Amino acid sequence: MDVAAAILIACGVIVGGMMAPRGLKGEHIPKGLAILHGIFVASGLILLLIYALTTDSGDRHWDSITIFIVAATGGFYMLTRDLGMKGIPPWLLIIHALLGLGGLAWITIHLLK
Repeated sequence: MDVAAAILIACGVIVGGMMAPRGLKGEHIPKGLAILHGIFVASGLILLLIYALTTDSGDRHWDSITIFIVAATGGFYMLTRDLGMKGIPPWLLIIHALLGLGGLAWITIHLLK
């Protein structure tokens, strides 16, 4: 289940990478891509939460879950700014992307052990 979560999150990262150049240019993000990004990452995060709550494994990925929740908070904020026709601060987009990539790298390292 944690592998499936990592795959879904990786798909979300790919879609996020497609949106990032527009956000960095100050353009509005295509809503379809934003929704797809959110669906992938939220699905992966839900699978991670289910895994963490139901497994007897010593590694329940709480650290990765925390990183993704912080990144998701920034993502929701950026979405509300974009929907309100306000610009997305480039620094926030970069921090959001780094948190997402860091969380994916962290869970991937744990899965490869």
